[in-house]
Amino acid sequence: MTPSLPELAAKISRPYDLIFIDADKISYPNYLSLILSHSTASTSIRLLKPGGIIVADNILRRGLVADASDANPWSLSSKQAGERAWRQEDVDALDRFNKELVGNERLETFLLPLFDGLGLGRLKD
Repeated sequence: MTPSLPELAAKISRPYDLIFIDADKISYPNYLSLILSHSTASTSIRLLKPGGIIVADNILRRGLVADASDANPWSLSSKQAGERAWRQEDVDALDRFNKELVGNERLETFLLPLFDGLGLGRLKD
């Protein structure tokens, strides 16, 4: 059985340099929250070291911002063309994740818009 992030944080002897997220998209915001909450100066064992990198795969939708609303012209044209869409829950979770990644003052972020995108965040503290 694979340990959960809190269980993993309690068992490691040193924090990680890099954490790669490539799992169920709907949980990306939860993974980010757990990584950050288990990587503070007040936690006895950090999950991610200061200066460590979080890499999240597939944060875009075919190279476009994960926004399924009609306000996104690319999403609207995809719908009109009858393209297979991602599950709405996944797109909404990726949108939340992207906003939380970029908006978190503890992270310096970078988006690599190749294919379905890579999001990178460097933990500053």
